[in-house]
Amino acid sequence: MARVVSCRFLRLSCSEEDHSLFHREYARSNRERGVKLLRCFPHCCPEHARRSYCGCSVHVLVTFSSSVSAAELDDLVVCARFEPSRVAPRWPAGLEHIAGLTSDDSRQEDERRLGVGESVVLPASLFSSSGRRSSMESVWIRADRESDAKQKTVPENSVLYVVNNCRFPKWYYNYDSSVTRTQRDMTHHFVAYAFRLTG
Repeated sequence: MARVVSCRFLRLSCSEEDHSLFHREYARSNRERGVKLLRCFPHCCPEHARRSYCGCSVHVLVTFSSSVSAAELDDLVVCARFEPSRVAPRWPAGLEHIAGLTSDDSRQEDERRLGVGESVVLPASLFSSSGRRSSMESVWIRADRESDAKQKTVPENSVLYVVNNCRFPKWYYNYDSSVTRTQRDMTHHFVAYAFRLTG
């Protein structure tokens, strides 16, 4: 199989000359169970909507070392998630026992940056129809491969995907920011990964 060389965010209907794809900061609305809903993510397109959320879908251009076949693409899954810029412990050192916690490995797993070639267990929910849009239940958002017509607009060794492809997409991210100042001051970024399915 051809090797993935890069993943790049873009939006077909927008121009970087008109406005940048992402902003440095976003407002958020708090939802139940500590889930946040980002406003105006990645930007208001075509214009701002006056509701508790606003935004648009995002394209991911996956570029390979050489051309790829349709069969190879069937084994490829592109997903995205919000990750902290750096991972900070949820509780100050030595205070986990006061909070009644032993460890929170699943949360740390959802927050760390993944390495090239690393094996990851993706949630089964990603492979249902609801896994293709941002939700309160999942950290991951699965991208859809764009239509053949749109694929013709990209280089032969690239494939175009779209993340959160809805008319009015909601962008959720699960992040508990209230425990320590370090947690509250944590910055996040949106990251896309290309996974090859095995087994």
